[in-house]
Amino acid sequence: MVKEKTSKIAIKKVSKKTKNFFKSLKFENQKQAIIIVAVLIVLYFVYLGRSWLFVAVVNNRPITRWAFNRELQAQAGKQILENQIAEKLILQKAKVQGIEVSQEEITQQIKVIEDNVKIQGDDLDTLLAAQGQTRADLEKDIMIQALIEKTLAKEVNITNEEIANYFEENIDSFAEGTTLEAESQGIKDLLTQQKTSTRFQTWLEELKQEARIYYLLKI
Repeated sequence: MVKEKTSKIAIKKVSKKTKNFFKSLKFENQKQAIIIVAVLIVLYFVYLGRSWLFVAVVNNRPITRWAFNRELQAQAGKQILENQIAEKLILQKAKVQGIEVSQEEITQQIKVIEDNVKIQGDDLDTLLAAQGQTRADLEKDIMIQALIEKTLAKEVNITNEEIANYFEENIDSFAEGTTLEAESQGIKDLLTQQKTSTRFQTWLEELKQEARIYYLLKI
């Protein structure tokens, strides 16, 4: 109750001061004063939201966000839109098949990446920032990739013969004395990744053909 009374008193004081302000102004009429105050308020909010209206000012000439977005859309809009459509299709397909990626899987993968980056003397967050990305973006990319691999796992099969052939054909790239048995799992993972990447393109096209996609934006 005390706070409510205090607030009402404060409002009355402000209201009284405002009325006195308008009365004290030496304009032909109070309408002019109201218009000027309204313009000042608008300009104030424009100043606060200037980053929403403009992206840069060059020699006192502004570049509007609208012009920036229009150019961005013209240059990369189609690719961005297609990427987002593909992402939606992948997530929907995985959900239908009951395929999930746990946070633990994502965290483990990020740790592997971060350890490799540290070995090279770099910092993961710094590298991500340089690419305009965050850890959240990286987690999302890892999740999407894992969903693709899990979804296509049944379609991608690597035989022992393929592993042996790869080892023989690339024997010079392995350290001297390396055995097929020692490199078998690594080769299998590599071949699985290659086959998954190849299969992914046709698989995605199949998803697009099966889906109902309506383009509401002309790019």
